[in-house]
Amino acid sequence: MKEVLNYLKDNFSNPDATLGIIFYALITLLIVIIVAAIVRRIFGRISETAIRKFKADETSFHFMKGVISIIIYFAGAVVFVSLIPRLHALMSALLASAGITAIVIGLAAQNTLSNIVSGFLITIFKPVRIKDIVTIGQDYGTVEDITLMYTVVKTWDQRRLIIPNSTISSSTLVNYSHTDPKMLVHVEIGISYDSDIDKARNFMIDEAVKSEYRLKSEQEPFVRVIEVGEYAIVMRLYMWVGIPDNFYLAKFQLMERIKKRFDSEGIEIPFPYRTVVYKKDLEAAAA
Repeated sequence: MKEVLNYLKDNFSNPDATLGIIFYALITLLIVIIVAAIVRRIFGRISETAIRKFKADETSFHFMKGVISIIIYFAGAVVFVSLIPRLHALMSALLASAGITAIVIGLAAQNTLSNIVSGFLITIFKPVRIKDIVTIGQDYGTVEDITLMYTVVKTWDQRRLIIPNSTISSSTLVNYSHTDPKMLVHVEIGISYDSDIDKARNFMIDEAVKSEYRLKSEQEPFVRVIEVGEYAIVMRLYMWVGIPDNFYLAKFQLMERIKKRFDSEGIEIPFPYRTVVYKKDLEAAAA
C-alpha cells in the first residue's frame, strides 16, 4: 500500500509520467469546460441585451458564440501541450513539416473547412438570418440557428433540417423575409362557357374581401381571365397577404369558399367529357 501511495505521489503531478499526463488532461479539460460555459453565458446575456435594446443582428451573435467556444478549446489544447514535455518534440516535428501537415489536414478536413468558411460568409453577407422564412428545395420552414458547420431549419411540419453551410452557400433558396414579407396569393378556377364571367368575378372578389388573411393595406383583390381552354374559361384571383405563413392558409380557404359560392350561385365548374368509340362500331357503321 505504501508503495502504491509513493507511486501516486511521485507520478500524479509529474507531466513526464503517464499518470501525470492523464491528470493534467482532465484538469485542463475541466477548466476549459467551465471557462467556456461562463464566457458563453456572459456573451449570451450581452447579446440578448443588444438584440432587445439596440435591434442588433441575432445571427451574428449566435455564430460568434460558437466561434468563441472553438477559440477557448483551442487555447486549452495549446496550454495542455505546453505543460507536457513529451508533446514538445511532437509539436516541433509537426511544425518542421508544416507544409506537408497542412496539405494532409486540408485534404482530410476539406468539407469541414468549406462549411466553416461558408458559415462566416453567411454571417457576413446574410443571405439567410435566424427567424427568416425560407424555401430550400421542396421544404418550407424557419431558420432556427446558424452554427459553424450547419444551418438548422424548422419546417412547417415540425421537422428539423440540418443543412451544411456549404450547401446553403451554393444552393438557390427563396427567402421570404429578406426584404418585404408580404406575398401575392393566386387561386385559379375554371368556369363553363355557359357561365357569366362578370358574376363569377364578383363572387370570387367578394370571398377574397371577406378573408381574414387579406392584407388590407395593399391593392384590393382582383380577377383576370388567363385562359380560354378546351372545356373551361380559367380565371385567376389575386390577393395580398401580410406574411408567408398565410400564403397557403389563404389559398386553401379561398378554393373551398369559392367552390361553395359557385355551387350556391349556379356557376358551373366543368370537367372534361370523353366519348369512347369501339372499333367494331366503326366497322359496322362503314358496312
